[in-house]
Amino acid sequence: MLPEWLPPGVSLHVWPSLLTLAPRTVGLFRCQFRFDTEVIEAHCKNDASVLISAWRRTPESCERWGSCKYEIDFRTATQTTLHVSFVSDVEVTGVVTPDPGGGQVRIRVQVGSDRPGWYTAPLSAGAFSLAVPGGADNVVQVLAMYDGSAIFAPSLSPVGSATRQVIH
Repeated sequence: MLPEWLPPGVSLHVWPSLLTLAPRTVGLFRCQFRFDTEVIEAHCKNDASVLISAWRRTPESCERWGSCKYEIDFRTATQTTLHVSFVSDVEVTGVVTPDPGGGQVRIRVQVGSDRPGWYTAPLSAGAFSLAVPGGADNVVQVLAMYDGSAIFAPSLSPVGSATRQVIH
């Protein structure tokens, strides 16, 4: 297995590097790309593609046996975090860091064993908030998902949960 071209700051680890196959059998190679963040610019606009080819070697010749092309999208990693409170309404607040400068977050809210609902909240300065009516159950689970952009990678929050707060 050999790459045709790797962009600067990217290396490829393939194992096994050589594999002897009997006729009519299948071989499995594992590939792992490694990225040097000091070489790759965080806001790289030139996404790269890599062509990895398998070669068949015999004592007499060497011929390309097959290839696979990978598209590499360089993006700045993001992290989505959220906080959930549940009195009568389910209130969700959170942030996407670093601030992607706009966009939206999709939020999954499930109260008890009710069917989950998906909602959309706009991002403003990296922050989002949402309030939806609570159900009859006393427990809610929430998940937030930032879809990403041309510069920022998508991210998923950990599942947040809350128990209804009873106010006397």
